[in-house]
Amino acid sequence: DMVNGMSLKGSSTHDKLICKACLEGKQHHNPIPMKSNVENPCVLHQTYSNVCGPMEMTACTGHRYFVTFIDAYS
Repeated sequence: DMVNGMSLKGSSTHDKLICKACLEGKQHHNPIPMKSNVENPCVLHQTYSNVCGPMEMTACTGHRYFVTFIDAYS
């Protein structure tokens, strides 16, 4: 049993299978730190990218997506 000191009321035909996704969703996790403890020794050592789109409006050049690159050092 997953819970001690608690009884079910009503129908006792509930499913006794434990859903893995339900258990993982209820697990404790540490808060995300405000500052990374990873050292980036130089420019472009670690980069992050993101793709945005498709945008509703098309650019005058016909593009509907854009990409951002962020350097973790700077």
